[in-house]
Amino acid sequence: MGPAHSWFSLADIFTVIADRSQKKYISSLLKDALDKKLNSSQYYVAAMFDMIEPQEDFTELYFKDVEKIVLKRPSNLFNKRDYYFESRIDNCINFCFKYNLLVPAFITDNLRALGIYYTWLLGMEQFDYRDFNPAWLNNHFTVYFKRHFRKSTALKKHLLGLIKADPENNLSRTFVLIYNFED
Repeated sequence: MGPAHSWFSLADIFTVIADRSQKKYISSLLKDALDKKLNSSQYYVAAMFDMIEPQEDFTELYFKDVEKIVLKRPSNLFNKRDYYFESRIDNCINFCFKYNLLVPAFITDNLRALGIYYTWLLGMEQFDYRDFNPAWLNNHFTVYFKRHFRKSTALKKHLLGLIKADPENNLSRTFVLIYNFED
C-alpha cells in the first residue's frame, strides 16, 4: 500500500462498498500493510475511515510520531498566519475525539509552547475570548471537532455575541454548521 493520499482514495472506495466480505478483505490487507511497516498517516486514515479498528500498539506508535512533531516546537518562520497550527497535531486530536481517548500529555503539557490556538482548542471554557480568532473554527472542521465545539457553552456564547454585533459576518454560516446540523 502506497502513501497516505492513495489510502484516502481507498477510503472513498471503502465507504461505498456494501459487501461485508469485500470490506473485511480490504481491512485485512491494510492491517497486514501496517503490521509490516506502520506509517502514521496511513494508520490515521485507515482508523478514521473505519477501514480498521484502532489497535493499541499502532496507536502508541502513532502517538510517538506525533510527539516528535509537538516537541519540535512551532516555527512560524514560513507561514503567514498569526497563530500556529499543525494538521498532524490536529489529526491526532481528531483521532482522540473520535475514539474518546484522552488527548496525550505530550500535547496538553505543551499547550503554552504550541500557542494560543491549541490553548483555546483544549481549554475552551477557561479561554479568554478577547484573544479568540474565528478562523480557528475552520482549521480542522471535522465532525469530531464540531462535536467538541458544541460541548463548549463559552464558545457558543461568544459566537452568538459576535454574530449579534455583526450579523453580516460569515460566522452565522459556521454557527449553523456547528450547532444546527446532525452529524
